[in-house]
Amino acid sequence: MYPATLECEVIAVLGPRRGEAVKGIAVLKLGQKAVDQEIIQFCKERIAHYKASKSIDFIEAFPRTGFRKVHKEDFKG
Repeated sequence: MYPATLECEVIAVLGPRRGEAVKGIAVLKLGQKAVDQEIIQFCKERIAHYKASKSIDFIEAFPRTGFRKVHKEDFKG
């Protein structure tokens, strides 16, 4: 995981060519800063390029279910 991130998730979103694209959502550690392209490059160096997120959104905290799981439905558009 990228050093400045506290938590991260990936979701599938509508893509321009193949129907779906990978999108990252990240919560940064307190006082940390990051640019989406830094994180995307970090991922491409460690996993196959097609598995890396095409974009990243930064949020304050993830919405949780009653079981403390990330409620990913909140990110579907």
